[in-house]
Amino acid sequence: MIIAWELKTNTEAIAQGRNPSLVAATLWSEQVLEIQPVGTNGGNIVWEWHLWDHLAQDFDAAKPNFTSIAANPQLLNLNFGASATAEDWIHLNSIDYNPTLSFMPISA
Repeated sequence: MIIAWELKTNTEAIAQGRNPSLVAATLWSEQVLEIQPVGTNGGNIVWEWHLWDHLAQDFDAAKPNFTSIAANPQLLNLNFGASATAEDWIHLNSIDYNPTLSFMPISA
């Protein structure tokens, strides 16, 4: 399992409903990848999760993800902790793998 940043432009962030006055030139989002090792130095992505696919915002009704933040605790508010100078918007530090939960490979 790997936690990795995904670079998003301020144009992408604004298109998703980020307050334009609270976005730097770029914005780092998060992704989690499950890698199946191949040989001694390779791997295949067998599962992935992108924070960008789980956003909510209540700033701009004309943009995607517009909803009640309070009514959707499973989503992350795109404007939470927003800053015009901070590119490191959200920061995951660790994850825990649960081998008993099933997954579906992304190529299925």
